[in-house]
Amino acid sequence: MAHDPAHGGAYLRCPLHSMTGLWCPGCGLTRAVYKLAHGDVIGALGSNLFLPLVIGAAVVGWWSWWQASRGRQTARWFTRVPNGCWFGLLAAVAVFGVLRNLSPFAALAP
Repeated sequence: MAHDPAHGGAYLRCPLHSMTGLWCPGCGLTRAVYKLAHGDVIGALGSNLFLPLVIGAAVVGWWSWWQASRGRQTARWFTRVPNGCWFGLLAAVAVFGVLRNLSPFAALAP
């Protein structure tokens, strides 16, 4: 039986939040995955809005690993993504990390 990460237990706490009280962009991902696994999609997105991107990255990473383990060539489209897309994603994560710590955007906090 799984334990709800919102109630503590064996789950690690975010070091940034523990030391500063600030929410990092990844804060709430464990709670979001737990809620998603239990069918609460809205609650999962409420814990961390970047959950769909994280799940997408995990699926692409797993698929690439699986293809390589079978001796097949990994996806070439991944290496052809323009650098601007990667910088845009990094900027979006940074902006999300800042906004979720400002009081007008308190709804972004987990």
